[in-house]
Amino acid sequence: MLVRFLLLVAVLAVAHASPVLLKHWSSSAGGDKAQLLPSSAASSFRPAHTGSDSDAASPNHFTVSKKQKQKFEGIGGSFMRAGATVLNKMPSAVQEQILTDLFDPVDGAQFTVGKVPIACTDFGVPVWYTYAEESQSEDLPFFSIEKDLDEEQGFVPLVKRANAVAGKPVRLEATLDYLPRWMLNTTTPLPEPQVCSIYQLVNSYFLRHIKLSPVPTPTANFN
Repeated sequence: MLVRFLLLVAVLAVAHASPVLLKHWSSSAGGDKAQLLPSSAASSFRPAHTGSDSDAASPNHFTVSKKQKQKFEGIGGSFMRAGATVLNKMPSAVQEQILTDLFDPVDGAQFTVGKVPIACTDFGVPVWYTYAEESQSEDLPFFSIEKDLDEEQGFVPLVKRANAVAGKPVRLEATLDYLPRWMLNTTTPLPEPQVCSIYQLVNSYFLRHIKLSPVPTPTANFN
């Protein structure tokens, strides 16, 4: 089966009367390398409301309230080693165009937020890795984020490139999905002293990542 990844990048301005063009990027297992589909294959958004009664029944009709209920930080996506690896295999001009389409504040989708992994992560290509592979003391003396900094596969260089295109730092959330295996156990319930020890290790793991990461992550959580 042909697996096709379609990236739709659009800037939708509700107030504009003219349609907003969608750019279609496509890559596939058949050999396509992030090809920009011709404009004839592109779609466009148009304002749904024309003032007629039929608009009320339209699935595209929505009402925007002017009453502020919460702060909208922005839209974005995840920065992963898998994504960085694929992007860096593309021609330089294509890489720059994709970053512009996503992060440029004028000509792009204006992405301003993102998520980064605290290893382990399912998307840690080419191998599963953590920042502390071997069992060690609570101060984690052998903790390393070297893989995150790799120019070809690390997500940190990708974040920096996104920041440059956006003209400001993308607001990041760091998420830890899995702990290093040596921190896990097979005993349930845990004896109280062991519970305390694991909590201290997890805290140390979080703090070391925050201190060493060259891209600020104001928010961090453990799933």
